[in-house]
Amino acid sequence: MAITIQQEPYSYTALKQKLIVVATSTNVGQPGFRYVIEVTCNGGNTNTFYVQPNLSGALVFDLNPVVSSAMDLGVNSTDAVASLFASTTVQDDSTARNIMTVEVILYEGYEVLGVFEVQATAYPLTNLSLINAAFQISDGFNPDPSAYFALKDPNSYILTDLKRNTFALDDMLEFYSLGNKTIGITGFDDDSGVLSIPADDGTKLAGNVIDNMQIIQFDIAGAPIQTDTMSAIIAAGSINHLPLLPCNISQIFGLAGGYHHYLISFYDSGAAPCARSIAVFKADDECRFNKIRLGWTNSRGGWDYFNFTKRSEESYSVERKRYRKVVGNYATADDGEAFGFNTYDRGLTERSPFVEKMMRIRTDFLTEGGFEYLKNLIYSESVYIINADGSATPVLIDSNNYTAIRTRSFRKTDLELTLKFSNDYTA
Repeated sequence: MAITIQQEPYSYTALKQKLIVVATSTNVGQPGFRYVIEVTCNGGNTNTFYVQPNLSGALVFDLNPVVSSAMDLGVNSTDAVASLFASTTVQDDSTARNIMTVEVILYEGYEVLGVFEVQATAYPLTNLSLINAAFQISDGFNPDPSAYFALKDPNSYILTDLKRNTFALDDMLEFYSLGNKTIGITGFDDDSGVLSIPADDGTKLAGNVIDNMQIIQFDIAGAPIQTDTMSAIIAAGSINHLPLLPCNISQIFGLAGGYHHYLISFYDSGAAPCARSIAVFKADDECRFNKIRLGWTNSRGGWDYFNFTKRSEESYSVERKRYRKVVGNYATADDGEAFGFNTYDRGLTERSPFVEKMMRIRTDFLTEGGFEYLKNLIYSESVYIINADGSATPVLIDSNNYTAIRTRSFRKTDLELTLKFSNDYTA
């Protein structure tokens, strides 16, 4: 006489998918039988659901609608800095950013002498660690997350949508012999940001073996001039945010004078590569326009970035609410005070206006790989402008249409987006 759990999600997987629990019970014939499901997110409040069996007497329950809104995408840091993006130490999931823990317990409930009772025997599922990643229908139902997220060999990707063709830097990568699997990006010296990795110890995310990162700086001739290492914080069901972009490296290790690029490599405890390396090439300063740097949550549960270096325009949308006052001292005029009014008295009066601040930004020319990368910016539910001091300003993407250019002629084009600032502008 018991519940049997037939199916449950992987214990370390993406939040944005169907998180189906299937269970059966030998007591479904009891009067008023219900499956009782308790769901607790991040050790907080518990939600309880009473679910009828389906026609086969089984429980089929999707956890996603219950837990999806509990994901914390905050950009706070444990360091004394303006935001997560300016961090100078590895940030783990101690504040549950971009990952959440879900506890699920099943019970049986039915009527005993006409009174509904929840039975005492509990049937817990394996605790879930859900990262803010997405699986598509094309990936199939309940795909094995170790095939998508585990850092286990040089073909593995960290939690980024970056690909080798995103910035089309193959010539540079080949010229400096940085490896045929290395991803190339560009970065200004004042670019802040973190790169995210699954930091599970392999107990929940099978095959994940990441242990440490090595950062080697090179001069323009390709000679190494500085080598530094950074250790991941490994724990079951964990994620790390690594301060590995140029401004962070400058604060932690220092950028060597005359550096041209640096290479980030990911290793297991035996010094074997366990993910694709990332080469960061120093970007030429953009002198004509102010740089607008965006950071956003990507489709793989981490953070991605892009610098919009062309002309930007700010605009303001004002919603006005007005009322008309009657001019004159109607309320106080009497035999001792004559009726009158001042020439500066206001009739039509402005209430507090509602002001929205907008910004239009543009890219330089993009390749098809660049368009594919920025597609995930359009989809993202959490976007920030990253300021020069590392602080973060929340914005929304107000552009609703996005057309990707796909051409065999390698013709390039640019992209224009409209941002809406999340907080009201005080007039």
